[in-house]
Amino acid sequence: QITGGVLEGNIIGDVNAPAFLENVEIKAGSNLVGIILGDEVKLAEDVTFGDGVQFANGQEITASNDLKLPMVTLSDAIAVTTQSEIINTDARFSGGVLNQHRLVQSLTSPLSELVDIRGRIEFDPTHNKQTVDILVVLAHQSLDAVESEPLYSMQNTEGQFLPWDGDIASLVPFKTVETSSEPLEVQIYRGQLDNTGVHHFYFGYRLATGTVIYSPKNLEVIITE
Repeated sequence: QITGGVLEGNIIGDVNAPAFLENVEIKAGSNLVGIILGDEVKLAEDVTFGDGVQFANGQEITASNDLKLPMVTLSDAIAVTTQSEIINTDARFSGGVLNQHRLVQSLTSPLSELVDIRGRIEFDPTHNKQTVDILVVLAHQSLDAVESEPLYSMQNTEGQFLPWDGDIASLVPFKTVETSSEPLEVQIYRGQLDNTGVHHFYFGYRLATGTVIYSPKNLEVIITE
């Protein structure tokens, strides 16, 4: 058993008696074999799974249970008030784009393929038992103009993306929930995207006061022909 620390490279346990990892960070490019993933395991991008990798409940990582795949930890969250003041928050965000049986922060995919984007919100404890709006914003850039100003849109409750003017007060909710001490799993998007280009998905939540809490780090999908 390994508790705490940072691991990288080939992390290989015994498939018949897997090593247990808990509260560790696994760096990009690592490969796991014969490992049990316990609580608070943070996976960087490009971590691959070999034989015998499973969850602490004994389930192996397969197509049937990939909804429980570990997510990529996103950067520290920020809170923005209606007066555009940035304040500290203890909220945490993670997520990923499904790539076979793992979640990654960035994925390149052809236009014809279905895209599956997921997120998790750990609410700031001071926001417990409040009704909040979950927000999803998409920033899109053409493949031949990735340095240009993105076109922004916001996802409504029907899953449609509507033009957004950049004013946080005008954001429409993706869904409305009551917060709790348990993390909230969010199916951000699942389907085919309408056009090629670089798609940056941001997500967060809005309090009744209008303050918006989100992670500046996005989930990226690059759609090619």
